[in-house]
Amino acid sequence: MHDEVSRMVLLALASLGDCAFENLEKLAISGYGRCMTWLDYKRVYWPAGLGERDFIFETQEEVKELVGNDKDSQTLYGLEDGYRSPLFEGRRQERNAQLGRVLTNRDWVAAGEDRWRYWPALWRREEERCRMLDATTYINNWEGFLNRLSLARRVEASALPRVENGSDWLSIAVEALNAKLTELGYRRAQTKKGTSWELSLERDWSVQFQLDEKALTAKRLYRSGGDLVMHCSLQYAGRAKKSLGGGGGVPIKYNETVPGFAWCYMRFDDAAQLEAALRAHMFLYGLEHHYIIEAISKILASRA
Repeated sequence: MHDEVSRMVLLALASLGDCAFENLEKLAISGYGRCMTWLDYKRVYWPAGLGERDFIFETQEEVKELVGNDKDSQTLYGLEDGYRSPLFEGRRQERNAQLGRVLTNRDWVAAGEDRWRYWPALWRREEERCRMLDATTYINNWEGFLNRLSLARRVEASALPRVENGSDWLSIAVEALNAKLTELGYRRAQTKKGTSWELSLERDWSVQFQLDEKALTAKRLYRSGGDLVMHCSLQYAGRAKKSLGGGGGVPIKYNETVPGFAWCYMRFDDAAQLEAALRAHMFLYGLEHHYIIEAISKILASRA
């Protein structure tokens, strides 16, 4: 259970989902168009008879539940105490009523190939969409998406100048992140977990960026590239941690505020693709930074 401050922060962050498609368009105009491949894939399963307005609204609600809760399982189980979409909450209640109890992880695992029916997102639960149960069609659609995403990665990377020190992925990432985050007022630090950046808000409170160095540099058996994973969170310590309790952090999922962004900009095959992904991450965060800091600062000020 989150304390009231954490809940208020998560609810404020959820409102970023209202700008999901606006920021998606800004990304595409600036040359970061990978997320469009995700939306094209998702539209394949959109129920016939429902229009683009319904698609946009439902996608935004998915984003808001994902960003507005600590755990990603909120959309499936509905157990978190952040943002609850009225659209999905009604479906979860209907599903639980049919099941005769609140859905558990055991129910989810036991459902096997039919587990997709438990998701409250409409495109995953419409029974007449038999294509979801057609394994061959599903695999072909998924492989088609991965091929289009791979092409998009190469196109984005080709628009960039040649990257120096192309084999040193960690240096490339740290340099790119440091340039943008320093510009926004963050201070670089070295922790046990690796390289991080911190922006102090008031006593005992700060926003922290953490680069997952293991995911970036880990050797992989079946491909030559790596994964770009970053964590952003509101951190509190000292007196704030004593009075509030908890783990001392609230996730800021800026990279989930645009549908498909976190997935589409995670994998890279070479230094040029890594550079493109880093630029996309910092471009998106740059769009949202001032709102995030202002919203958190207002919440903290209200406690004074």
